[in-house]
Amino acid sequence: AVSTGSSPPNSAGSTGSASPIPQSPVINGNFLFAKQQKPKFDCPPDATLQAGAYFRRRVDMSAFSILPKHKQNPYHIKMEEDSQGNDETRSFVLTHLSSYKVSALNCVLCKTVLPVFDRYPMIDGTFFLSPQAYGENVVQVISDGRLQFINAVCVGCLEGGSDIRCAACKKKWDGSTLLLGTMYSYDIFAAMPCCQKRLTCKHCRRAVVDVNTGLSFYSEYSRMITCPYCKAYDYHFIRPMSDTFVVKQPIWN
Repeated sequence: AVSTGSSPPNSAGSTGSASPIPQSPVINGNFLFAKQQKPKFDCPPDATLQAGAYFRRRVDMSAFSILPKHKQNPYHIKMEEDSQGNDETRSFVLTHLSSYKVSALNCVLCKTVLPVFDRYPMIDGTFFLSPQAYGENVVQVISDGRLQFINAVCVGCLEGGSDIRCAACKKKWDGSTLLLGTMYSYDIFAAMPCCQKRLTCKHCRRAVVDVNTGLSFYSEYSRMITCPYCKAYDYHFIRPMSDTFVVKQPIWN
């Protein structure tokens, strides 16, 4: 992993997004998250222009042809025309990746190489921030004073191309509701707890949160919280990949 030190902007998943349980998040930044706090972004004004020269220019949208027809649109894929000028999310991703000459990331689930593009959609899948580095080819950043990693998942895995199941209850993970081509500011795996085991203390193994009640916001699952029993203060809901999912080979290429 490589490290940088700026705070990220708002992303597809606002830190103030509501978290109904047990439903998975249905994401669209244009209407679902009307109230957003805009974090300070520390990149220089021309950072995006400098970083953009390092990445590929997308020539077509063929990578998204595996999507059902009703999802091949800007409602499900973040497009350049939806951004406003020097977009902060794009600036954050491109500037930090280019600083360490990282022009591609691997899908943390199937290991497919994902080139990074200079405009939206920035990746054939989605980026997300987490205090957990789910793969080796990740970039370390500082987000809200916390050490985080930029991880990525490909569109194939998000759409069910790999058999991804909870290591505890064996329920299949579904990322098909996530917005493609952009970045989430929280751990998308932790934000979708499917069973009580996913919400237990890392130390005493007792329930930190009731899965039937859940937390108010998706981002809360990615933050440190105190166990009500042993008082351990930890990222209880974020575990290494081997403790989170059982992943089988993709069913398509």
